[in-house]
Amino acid sequence: MIEYDVANLVGHAEQALKLAGPSIGVAIEAYTNRNALVVVMLDPRVPCGSDQPLCVLQERHFGEPSKEKWSREFDKIALAKAEVCYRTGESTRTVGESRPYMYLPGDIKFPGGVVCDGLVVAASGLDWQFDEAVAHMVIAFFWASVRSARDKLMADKDSIVVGCHPN
Repeated sequence: MIEYDVANLVGHAEQALKLAGPSIGVAIEAYTNRNALVVVMLDPRVPCGSDQPLCVLQERHFGEPSKEKWSREFDKIALAKAEVCYRTGESTRTVGESRPYMYLPGDIKFPGGVVCDGLVVAASGLDWQFDEAVAHMVIAFFWASVRSARDKLMADKDSIVVGCHPN
């Protein structure tokens, strides 16, 4: 359980993916003809559009574990969606529908990457609408996990710095 450590982004990302997991499983089984989904979350401490290399905070595979049985390379597609979001600071759907001039040669054309409050999450494996919904859901759970830790930190009158509670 994450208590006070708002800076433990890997832990918050793991929590978000754990919370989203059951819904992702239902989507894979009920709403698509695919057997796997990959979610990639970038480290929000590296700002979108920066010259720094892409920094993956968390990558998680759902559904079929064997890549050989996937219909496409969902891990590479999810990362490519995240790269477009990272470079442009926009969701992949926004780039494709409203700002196609932001594409570079070799960019992925599929929606499913989301940018919200400096967070980048991309998903691949389902129909694009579900990829995008999963990305939004993971961001929402991540935000909730971090905010919960922040609220506990702020309520602790003995703590004056960000990090783990000393006890």
